[in-house]
This record gives sequence, C-alpha cells and structure tokens, in this order.
Amino acid sequence: MSVLEEFGISKIQKYYSRLQQKKQVSSFQTISELFASKHIYFVTFLAFLVGAILTFPIIWLELKYEIFNFEHINLEHIGIYVLALILLIGLEFYLLFLLGFYSIAYHLYHLHFIEEIGEHNLSEDEFLRTFSRTIMELPEPKHHNNTYNIQHHNISNRDIVLFSLLYKLKVVVSNFLLKFVARKLLTRSSFRVYTPYIATLGTGIWDAFVLYKSIRYSQHKIVIHYVINQLLSHHKEALSQENNLKAILARYHYLSQYSYNFDYILTTLQEVCPINYTQEEYLEENVFRNCSPELLVLLFSFKAEFHTRQERKLIAIYVDKKRLKTLRKAIKKADLVTISNYLNI
Repeated sequence: MSVLEEFGISKIQKYYSRLQQKKQVSSFQTISELFASKHIYFVTFLAFLVGAILTFPIIWLELKYEIFNFEHINLEHIGIYVLALILLIGLEFYLLFLLGFYSIAYHLYHLHFIEEIGEHNLSEDEFLRTFSRTIMELPEPKHHNNTYNIQHHNISNRDIVLFSLLYKLKVVVSNFLLKFVARKLLTRSSFRVYTPYIATLGTGIWDAFVLYKSIRYSQHKIVIHYVINQLLSHHKEALSQENNLKAILARYHYLSQYSYNFDYILTTLQEVCPINYTQEEYLEENVFRNCSPELLVLLFSFKAEFHTRQERKLIAIYVDKKRLKTLRKAIKKADLVTISNYLNI
C-alpha cells in the first residue's frame, strides 16, 4: 500500500470533513453544472500562481550566483542553490497536491446533494485511492489478480518515484526551451537579461495545465462510476451471462493495469454468479464477437487516456466506432441523459 496514496486519501477526507462542518448549501442541480462551474478555473489559477511564485527565487539565485557560469565555479553557491531548488520544488509539489485534493473533496461534497447520483458511495477508500493517484500523476498499479485470473505485474515504489521525477523533468525541459526561444527573440533587446524569469511563467502555465487535466480526469472517473452503478443496477442479469462475463474479463486483461472500475464490476457480479474462467477461456478468439455489442462499446468507453495499439486493433475489428465516439463524448460532458438513453434506462 503506497504511502503517497494514503497521504492523498487522508487529505481528501480531511477537506471533505471540513466542508461538511461548514454545512454549505450546494447550488448545483446536475453533475454537468458542477463540472462546468468556475471552481476548476479558480483552482487552476492558484496552481499557476504556485508554480510561478515558487520558481521566481530559484531563477533569482541562479542569476545572483551565476550558477551556469562554469568559468567561476563556487561550491558554496552551488550548494545553496541546490538546497533551495530541492526545498522549493518539494513545496511546489506539496501545494499543488493540496489544491488537487481539495478540488476532489469539493466535488465529492457537492455530488452528495445531486439527486441523479443517488446513494452511490463515492467516498470508499479504494475509490479515493484512484483520485489520489490521478492528482499526484502516479500510474495505476499493475498487479496479479488471482481472484479472476487477470495477469498483471507489480509496480514498485521506486517506479512511482521515477514517474514523479519525470513529471518535474518535463517542466525543466519546457522552461529551458522557453528561455532559449525568448533569448533568440530578444537578442538585441535590453530586456534580454530578464529572459530567465520567463521560466516562472512557463512553470506556472505547466502546473496549471497539469492540474486542470488531472481534475478533468477525476471528473471522468466520477461519471464512469455513475455509469457502472446504473449498469449493475439495471442489467446485472444480462452482465452475468457467460459471453458477457468473458468479454469483461478480456477487456480488463487488455487494459494491462489495475482498474477500480473493472474490479468493482467483477466483485459485484461475483455475488450473483461464480467467476472462475481461465485465461485461455476468456481470451478465446470470438469472445468479443459473441458478447453484447452495446456492452462492448461501454467497456471501451471507460478509458479516458489514449488506447494502446492492441486496443485500437480490437476497436477496429469489433466495436461500433460511431457509437463509441458518441458515448465517450457524453461521458466527457457528463451528459447523463444521453448516457441513460444508451443504457436503456
């Protein structure tokens, strides 16, 4: 169990509890109203300020101590710069994570008052763990699910830290390119000496963009959870049919990573019928051809990111691409009317 994930869960629960104590009345009537509110833009603006303000002293130290002047190397100055760099980047990550966790708590709190959500529990620890990973840009864990014979691989804490460092590396590279372009454009300008400070804008914009995408991705997860609950509430018997069960297992297999949504579906269906198919059985050649076409479109609409080459190949062969595009668009916009019509509810 990742320490970082637990940190995220505790912060989301803390902010959610504070919002409950304030007893704020929600003005949102639908999910789409909540998702389209000004909240996400306000949080994104704060993320921009965090990135820009905390990068400013780093650039100031870089210029003051002439860190990249390799003709006059001062180890004391380099030590001060590196220490400040580590502390400020750490603080930047921490504040951005807090903004993301607060936004998740804000959404969960207001969703509680929206009638169309019903009594679906959006505050389970495992569900919050997926939000925690999303905000911190952590990959979904890969594991071996013995319960349903789904073959995945474990992901180590070292890999999790590596992914976090790669995120910051993207920011560093972006800032370098931004400063390089600015120097070229301002070659003969008296403002050329200030071009390094452009990195503050680059970091702010990048942090705002990443947090915005993370919150949108979290919103997508909320809608998918709603869709799955509706699907299980009204079509559990149809989902329990052998061909459909095998299709769900096969889709989970080709996802190649842990998914709370698929685990939730299979755990719920396990209460109705035993799920003990071998990998050879649920990966047989015609598994997707024999299942419900409507279900197949749904299974491939759950993923917000780009599909892998294998997934695109399966979609091209078995899935109605027009219906898939329509459904994914409805999920993205939280258009529950279109979704409910598709589910025939």
